[in-house]
Amino acid sequence: MYKKLAVIVIVIGIGLRIREYLLARTFSFDEAAVAISLMDKSWSDMGNLYYHMHRPYGFLLVVKSIISVLGNHELAFRLVPLVAGIAGVFLFYKLAVRLLHHQVALLALGLFAVSPRVVGYSAVLREYSLDILINLLIFLLLTHYLAKEKITAKEVLVLGLGGAIFIWVSNPALFTLLFVGITAPVYLLSTRKKALLVQFGGVALLWLVSAVVNYFVVIKPAAADAQFLVDLSVDFPPMPHQFLSSSRWFGERFLSEVLYYQVGTTYFPALILLLVGGYSFWQRNRWVFFCLVAPLMLVWLLAYFDRFPVTGRHLLFTAPAVMLFVASGVGRGFRWAQRHTYKTIAVAIMAGWLVVGVGAYYVDFQIRFGEEQENIKQMLVFLREQMQEGDWIYVYNSTVAPYKYYAPRYVLKELPYIEGSYRTTVSFSNYTQDIQILRGKSRVWAIFTHNYDWGLIDEQAFIVSYFDSIGQRLSFYPYGTSALYLYDLSEKVR
Repeated sequence: MYKKLAVIVIVIGIGLRIREYLLARTFSFDEAAVAISLMDKSWSDMGNLYYHMHRPYGFLLVVKSIISVLGNHELAFRLVPLVAGIAGVFLFYKLAVRLLHHQVALLALGLFAVSPRVVGYSAVLREYSLDILINLLIFLLLTHYLAKEKITAKEVLVLGLGGAIFIWVSNPALFTLLFVGITAPVYLLSTRKKALLVQFGGVALLWLVSAVVNYFVVIKPAAADAQFLVDLSVDFPPMPHQFLSSSRWFGERFLSEVLYYQVGTTYFPALILLLVGGYSFWQRNRWVFFCLVAPLMLVWLLAYFDRFPVTGRHLLFTAPAVMLFVASGVGRGFRWAQRHTYKTIAVAIMAGWLVVGVGAYYVDFQIRFGEEQENIKQMLVFLREQMQEGDWIYVYNSTVAPYKYYAPRYVLKELPYIEGSYRTTVSFSNYTQDIQILRGKSRVWAIFTHNYDWGLIDEQAFIVSYFDSIGQRLSFYPYGTSALYLYDLSEKVR
């Protein structure tokens, strides 16, 4: 019975991921920046991506290999996240059945299969669905091999090389393997598995060598990129000595970026069920509990030192642990309430609240995601039809990468354009300096997508107001949250 239901849920989860993939949504700025970098850069230069982008080397290598065979289009670029997302559904169910009762594992699978963010990032040119897959593989391998008294030389090699490779494919894998490498010897000593302890030493050595090389090749250059850190600074916590503000910041971030972002329901039921489920795991197997929780704890610690951003997408690799805990909390609640009708009703209401919340969040996410799409393809089609000889284009900084990727497709590559300067934390005069170059032009198009309006200023509003102050607005064409303007900046209108 449960297996049949699990198959249905798995099919639904796969179907949702394929649907998102086949929609072939327009590349965001980050996706386009990675795409044009992979097209332009050589195999040896992929660590030096455009626009201060930093991605795991392994992820970039696999994607570049695929586009070299399948060609340059959105579906080819996003194939790796899709395959990782689909494989993740199967591996999550395998892990859930290993750690939970069948009916509770089915609930956990349901949460994972339809989670809007987990589904959404299975069709985006980012590594987050791969982060989830790699962490699931680590948990499955560890719970399998460390339960034995001794493993073969082949299994030692699989575990060692697997972990060494994972570090290059997924940044969060480093946190998981770091904790495992520290605590596994303690676990093996406490269970008197001395032969396995010696073998694990060889495994940990391979992980260590890979991690050290990865640090110097990948992590250290990224940490030295000042603009990269500036972009992430909004997602770093207050200083540790500011105890009250930092504690409140972490509490709010945990509720919004972990519970709401991943589970997709209101805070209260998810938090209660998470705590109850976590306690249930603690009682059954404390080492498994710590393996699931520790990566998140290490991330929060690194965030204090401005070395890891606390945002929903960067924390998405913890989604399996969160959903296992929440589902376990529901199962524990029903077992506790079996002999008391009023308690059963209370737990049923909380579980129903969870399910309804997830459904409402999914619908809301689909609506908002559709509205927030960066409609640059539609704008470029219109622009191609309306362009006249002598026209210039001002491309807003967050639109530059998508414009460079899509412009050749719409025969706009050779048209003169100005790239908007990238934001700084010091001054906004660079925005106006860009526009000064366009003074005297009678027809200037200004194209905006992915407006940065959560910093010190609303950038699009600031730039548009400056255009209005030095020229005449001839036309305005809104495209959802994106926009296209036409200005006359010639001397005669001033």
